[in-house]
Amino acid sequence: MKVALWTVLAVLTILPCSWGAEQTQTAAPPDLSALLARNQSDFARNTALGAALTMRPPKPGELEEVQALADRGLRQAEEAAAQHPDNAQARYLLGSWLLYGYRVKEVRSVVVTGNSATTRVTRQVVQGLRDEVETGLAALKRACELAPRNARYLIDYGAALLDCNRLPQALAHLKAVWAKKDLLSPAESLETAILLSRVREAQGMLDDARQWVYAGLERNPLNGSIVQHLRWLDQALPREQAAAAKAEAQRAAQAAAEAAQAAPEPETSPSEEQPQAEEVTQ
Repeated sequence: MKVALWTVLAVLTILPCSWGAEQTQTAAPPDLSALLARNQSDFARNTALGAALTMRPPKPGELEEVQALADRGLRQAEEAAAQHPDNAQARYLLGSWLLYGYRVKEVRSVVVTGNSATTRVTRQVVQGLRDEVETGLAALKRACELAPRNARYLIDYGAALLDCNRLPQALAHLKAVWAKKDLLSPAESLETAILLSRVREAQGMLDDARQWVYAGLERNPLNGSIVQHLRWLDQALPREQAAAAKAEAQRAAQAAAEAAQAAPEPETSPSEEQPQAEEVTQ
């Protein structure tokens, strides 16, 4: 399982990172609050180091640190959620670890040299602490149910649905979040609009994706970084329309050719024989 957080349109990575910026809205006992704070810190370290190791070779001890943080962080998050099932932050952290935490995985590959082949085992970081995503999505959904006015939880659940390719659910959820205008800051409104734009883009609805960017800019017009995203959509839309028009023309031409081949040839009546004039010689 590979969950891609903000993988489409790299320009959007300048938006504030969703995970790690939540605002707790449910009261927690002091000991639980301290535990969750440490758990959040471990998660931030795990994701920062894990993301870095996807782009460069590991230094000594870094793979071990990623795995140790993942093991401890997930264990603590699971225990907190089990002992305090109605605590939204505990559910949120559990879902975050499951979907976006990094772990170390052994990857086997075959190396062919001449006429011989050998198996090579390498250790790599992968995102997601489970091979399935349903448990993580369920934890984030429960956090939203427990804290229905926490914009951070609502937006991040929508982002997770998108990342896990649950496009219809992501569209419905994010539209509901967008409608809660009183709940969202201008920055959160723009973030929600961009997520909606990405959903529609993934569904092939580039014109709608473009309109969602405009809607976000209406609520937060000072964010010039989205202009590049909008330019990309403006360029992509004509290409898609041209490709669709070309494909339609090809289909129409093919249908016409097949119809012409299938049509029976019209019957023609034999021409009447004309008497030939006799040549008169004198």
